[in-house]
Amino acid sequence: MIITKVPSYYTEEQLRAYLKKAAYPDFQEDSPLPLPTLDTLRKVVLQHLFTYTFENADMHYSQAHIMDVTPPGLYKRFVEDAKGGGYCFGQNGILLGMLRALGYPTYAAAARANELHATDPTAPPVYTPLNHAVLLVHPSDAPIQVVDTGFGGTGLIGPIELKHGATLEGPASEEHRILNGLPPTAATSDQVGWTVEWRGADEPWRPLFQFSEAELYPNDYEALSFAFCGRPSGCGAMWHEVMCMRPFKESDGTIGRMTMYKGLVKKRLNGKSEAIEEIKTEQQRVEALRKYFNVLISEEEMAFIRGRPAALPHEEVVEV
Repeated sequence: MIITKVPSYYTEEQLRAYLKKAAYPDFQEDSPLPLPTLDTLRKVVLQHLFTYTFENADMHYSQAHIMDVTPPGLYKRFVEDAKGGGYCFGQNGILLGMLRALGYPTYAAAARANELHATDPTAPPVYTPLNHAVLLVHPSDAPIQVVDTGFGGTGLIGPIELKHGATLEGPASEEHRILNGLPPTAATSDQVGWTVEWRGADEPWRPLFQFSEAELYPNDYEALSFAFCGRPSGCGAMWHEVMCMRPFKESDGTIGRMTMYKGLVKKRLNGKSEAIEEIKTEQQRVEALRKYFNVLISEEEMAFIRGRPAALPHEEVVEV
C-alpha cells in the first residue's frame, strides 16, 4: 500500500501550539519541527494521550449534545480553549491534521468496535456499525503503522505495525496485537481487513475493533459522529455515561490510567485498580472532570445534562 502526502488542514503555527500544549520533549516555540520518523510518532502519540483526555462530555453538557469533530472545532477545544479532549473521531481527527503538518503520509480508516470486548471477552465478537476510526501512518524510516488515540481504557498506547501478528507492549503487562482478516459476517473475500486485539496479564486475547484499509475523509468523520451522538443504540455506554480515560506517567516512568465510569474515578497502575472518588452529584462530577481529567464544564453547560440518561442529581443551592 502507498500512502501519499496531502496538505494538512492545520498551519505550522497551529502545529507548534499543539506540540507545545502536548509538552513534546524539549520543544520550544523556536525549535525546529521534529522529523516524521517512527521515534517522533511514538513521542507525539504518547504526549497526545497524556494531554488530551478520552471523553464524551459534549454529548451531555453541550446545548446541541453533539461532539464537534470539525478541524476548526477540534483545534479550538483541544488547544486554543484547552477545554478537554474527545472520543475517537475527535482524538484521531486532530492528530491526523497534526501528523500531516509534520510531513507524515497518513490517512484515516473506519472501524467497527466489538460490543462484547469488556462485558464478555471470550464470546465471539459482535461488531458495531462503523462508529470508530483509526489512522494509518507511514514514517520515513519504518513500515506503515496503526495509530489510535481514541479507544479508551484498553486502547493502544503507541503505534503498532500494520503487519499480521505484530505486537505492542503496554502498561502493566498489557499487550496488543494485530491480525489480518475480515469479520465472519463479511460477504466478500477480496478486501483487506484487520483486527486489533488486547490482553491483560494472564488473560486471553480479546478483539477490540476491526477495520479495513478504505479511506475515511473529514466529512465522513462529521457524519459518523453526528449519527453516533444521536443514536442511543449505536453508542453503547456513552449514551448513559460521562466517560473519561487519561494515561499518566509516574516519576519512575511507569504508565497508568485514570478512568471515570459508572460514578467512580479509578486509578489503574501496575495491574491494580484503586477507587479514588465516588461521584454522586453533577457538581461533584464537574469538579472531578476538572481535577483529574482537565475537562472544563461551565455552570451554564452543566444545565444541559438535565433530563438525559447520564444525568446525576444537582445539588440545590439554598439562598439565605
